[in-house]
Amino acid sequence: MGKKFLIRRNILLLFLSSIFLKIIHEFFREKKTQAQVFDTATRSFDITNIISLRQTAKSKGCVYGAFPSVDSKQFAENRQYQDIFVKECSLLVAGFYGVVVSPEENKFDFIQSDYFAEFSSQHQMLFRGHPLLWHEWNAEWLIKKFKNPNTS
Repeated sequence: MGKKFLIRRNILLLFLSSIFLKIIHEFFREKKTQAQVFDTATRSFDITNIISLRQTAKSKGCVYGAFPSVDSKQFAENRQYQDIFVKECSLLVAGFYGVVVSPEENKFDFIQSDYFAEFSSQHQMLFRGHPLLWHEWNAEWLIKKFKNPNTS
């Protein structure tokens, strides 16, 4: 290669590396600015328009729901929790866990899920049961049946 070619190549590489360094510098300077944006001391978290999750989801053509994460007795005894649930959710997901619904083989107990289904109906909410089988919370008789080599 000629000396002239090498000089041009080195000048081009120097030029490109200076552009690259400028881009990197701007990138990190930008990151610092973004970090400052998330500084909570300078931001306001005042709520000015209180809309429920239920209303927000509905306005976007969606349904918002939740799992109560308490049993029906605890739910029935906590009026504040019920009120918040009705305000925020249009779908109630009840637990149909095997250990609760079928604690013994061929015996079923739907008292808890029936309570939640009735509650949903009374408050014009959708209702969904979850799950009949899961990797946890299965009745001991069912686990034994799964482990039995004769089970097909």
